[in-house]
Amino acid sequence: MKAGDFLSIHNYFRPLHLKKSQRIIILSEFGGMNYQIKNHFYGKKNYGYKRVSSRKDFMIAYRKLMIRDIMKNIPHGLAGSIYTQLSDIEDEVNGLITYDREVVKCDQEIMRGIAQRIYGLFDREVGNE
Repeated sequence: MKAGDFLSIHNYFRPLHLKKSQRIIILSEFGGMNYQIKNHFYGKKNYGYKRVSSRKDFMIAYRKLMIRDIMKNIPHGLAGSIYTQLSDIEDEVNGLITYDREVVKCDQEIMRGIAQRIYGLFDREVGNE
């Protein structure tokens, strides 16, 4: 049954290929790179969807994900996305910041540049309608 105001998709590390829809399309959960920072981890286990071992590797993987799944799908109707997750929680180390909120795992300038590119794509798509 196709009901609701929007189509919600969860996608972890599989290439996302969207087709235009009558409903708003939101990638409501994606990302989740496992990047554990020593001395900023609460749990006993280490969980995440894709393991990276450095901030540089984290940013490379994040950039690829944003280009492949977000930027390429805006022209096909992607209207929004939510990265999972903002901060690490207990055994899940797939956030953008550590469990104790002391370390930002990502390069904020690179993140800002990616966000500006995405805003530009949305501006062009809205302008084309």
